Amino acid sequence: MLAVAAVCLVGLAIDTWLAVAYQYLPADPPAARWVQSIDWGPVAWCFGFFTWLGGLKQLAAALLALVLVFVIDRRAAPLMLCGSLTGVFYQVMNVLIHRARPGPGLVHVLTQQPGSAYPSGHAAFFTSFSVLLLYCLFHRRVPNWAFALGWVFVVLLIAVACLSRIYVGAHWPSDIAGGLFLGGGWTALAMATRRLSDPVLDER
Repeated sequence: MLAVAAVCLVGLAIDTWLAVAYQYLPADPPAARWVQSIDWGPVAWCFGFFTWLGGLKQLAAALLALVLVFVIDRRAAPLMLCGSLTGVFYQVMNVLIHRARPGPGLVHVLTQQPGSAYPSGHAAFFTSFSVLLLYCLFHRRVPNWAFALGWVFVVLLIAVACLSRIYVGAHWPSDIAGGLFLGGGWTALAMATRRLSDPVLDER
């Protein structure tokens, strides 16, 4: 887990430096337009949900996740609480960097979003909370095959959440990368802290 955390945090540092230096990267507009050009079929039905789940609603979802873990398994609550600090780091970075969101002259903007673009709060939130909920609620309670299916669901959930933010024109792909690095790096660091993760990862 420490290796994963190190890779993510180095990636976050590089991506953040680029976000400070450039309004968007050369690859961002063509990559965003490519995502928007695809007919995602039934998957696109979920995109509106991720747009809706933002701001205070996302904070409420985070608090609900914390309460759920505390009620079901109090031993896992410290890990979940530590992982939720991803939201604090996101808020600080979002205010300090203040990168502009994609403009309608560069990509198709379906919904105007308040606030700045970097990093993607949705990417950070779903990366951190979905992984931690999977471990805190299911690791010691379901068979290995079910836990593996849980990982498939988590990966698909994160992927659809990230695609939705690019599809509606709310974020550049490099904003999404920053959110993934932030959420993945901090979550891996929390999981690598034995005092936090041992109550969750011990034998079933």
